[in-house]
Amino acid sequence: SVIKKLGNEEKYAKQKNTYEKAFAPMSASGVNVESAIITKTIVIQFFPNSSDLHKKVERTQGDGSSKLVDYDPNVDFVIEEVAKVSKQYGAFLEEKGYATRATFIIDKEGIVRWSVMNHTTDVRSTQEYRDALAAL
Repeated sequence: SVIKKLGNEEKYAKQKNTYEKAFAPMSASGVNVESAIITKTIVIQFFPNSSDLHKKVERTQGDGSSKLVDYDPNVDFVIEEVAKVSKQYGAFLEEKGYATRATFIIDKEGIVRWSVMNHTTDVRSTQEYRDALAAL
């Protein structure tokens, strides 16, 4: 395929596919439902290798004609949702106009039990998350 050929080129050879995940199969009885963590996840669909949230792509219509449309037609709604939630928890940076990276663990009663806010360029510590969850 074209992708495999590109993967052999020097400038792409060292890149890794970070989207590929391998999951071990497990029977339904093996899943511990009691320990499930309920999360509110907001997903913004970025066009691959682009930071342009309003990236236009060409889509073929039912009649065969082409039309330029947003890669993610819900992007404005999602951005508004992120702003509202991040303002509620103090993670919105008013002076910059965007939210910083933040994670909150909130119990069933709505009490924040743990939180962390990182600068957008900081690497997040997965061990810190594990420790916080284990302490609950």
